[in-house]
Amino acid sequence: MANLPFDNANFNLTNFANIYPDIMDSTPKTIEYQYKDANGNIQTNSIANRGEIKQQLWDDVGGALGQFDRTFYVDAVNGDDNNTGSSSAPFKTIKKAVDSVPIGGIGKIYLIGSGDNDNPTTFTFLSGNVSITKKNITILPYNEGCLLKPYITNSSTYNYAHGFDIGNYGFLHIYTGTNLTIETALKSDSSLNFHWVSSGFINVKGAGSVYIGGYPTANDVRILNDGCNLINICVRDTNGGFASISSAYAKYIFDSTTPNAYIFSVYSSAGNIAFAAYNVLLVDTAGDNVAYKDACSGIVKDANGVPRNIISNIVF
Repeated sequence: MANLPFDNANFNLTNFANIYPDIMDSTPKTIEYQYKDANGNIQTNSIANRGEIKQQLWDDVGGALGQFDRTFYVDAVNGDDNNTGSSSAPFKTIKKAVDSVPIGGIGKIYLIGSGDNDNPTTFTFLSGNVSITKKNITILPYNEGCLLKPYITNSSTYNYAHGFDIGNYGFLHIYTGTNLTIETALKSDSSLNFHWVSSGFINVKGAGSVYIGGYPTANDVRILNDGCNLINICVRDTNGGFASISSAYAKYIFDSTTPNAYIFSVYSSAGNIAFAAYNVLLVDTAGDNVAYKDACSGIVKDANGVPRNIISNIVF
């Protein structure tokens, strides 16, 4: 450590004693002190006191931690992914907003709609799947007129749903409230099946969690009878083997009472999952009730009819 630039022989201990209380004060301030330089001239310098040092440390650490709790806005019509993502300069795509949340971070993403639920702004995934791994993401409407749905493409053998991909330690919360509608999509090529890994608006591929709903009431979640599930679960045992799905205050509307698309579908070789539902209404387009056994797929039961690969508060 370098020596302090003052002459010890002439250092005024009484003066130091006078400024010592200010140095230790918890109120941030700058303290001036005098010293003799190498030529014997008295010079004045300043130092931060204890309070100012603590304040700077707090600002630096708090600023760093704040980067892990981000809020962004998305406007599918007027936004631009070169913007900052603020309410006055929103992004254009949900993918850009999610990608802007750091690994290990929490992101709240507001969708700016048209203001009219009868002619909503559609938020889709033309730029590819949105990956959520080791992130906690909440999607919610900023105003009325928001429609959230996947984008469907096809190859020569399969249809593919482009939406959310949930990896290990990924959490997705879609808050429907009264202003956000979710809708699965029809096949791009009706003659082809959906690929088993990508057959849902939300594809859970790791040990992650999904929550859908709003309080006290929610807009519709429309599940079209064409094979695109709301949630597709393909969690292998080697990838953690467990996923959590929950929904509350949600209204699911199916094309028919025996839908070909489901709230969730578990791929046959997937690991275990937990499913919880509270104040959830299942109906078809005619308004008739739909049973959970017809709304969910891939549940493995034992000889007594008890599910083996799912823990739930619902009787299937």
